[in-house]
Amino acid sequence: MTDSMGTGSSGTDSLPDGVEILRPAGGRYASVLTGDALTFVADLQRRFGPAREAILGARTQRWQRLTRLVPQPGRPLRQRRPLLFGQAHRG
Repeated sequence: MTDSMGTGSSGTDSLPDGVEILRPAGGRYASVLTGDALTFVADLQRRFGPAREAILGARTQRWQRLTRLVPQPGRPLRQRRPLLFGQAHRG
């Protein structure tokens, strides 16, 4: 029986909780996708995944805001006042 790493063994219990290998990972991949490496990556995802997702979401929103500021044909550019020193930006 082939495990989810595609190595030909049935050691699927060796995968950390929440880790699933979606492609065959035998051969040279097996030397990289060790139990310790997968545990490390799973721990990183658990610790930093929510913050990473929030940052990526904010980046998407910021990009959408910026693309709305790109001048469209036939539409005048909106003039913005330069910020004065110490003034908070409300954008």
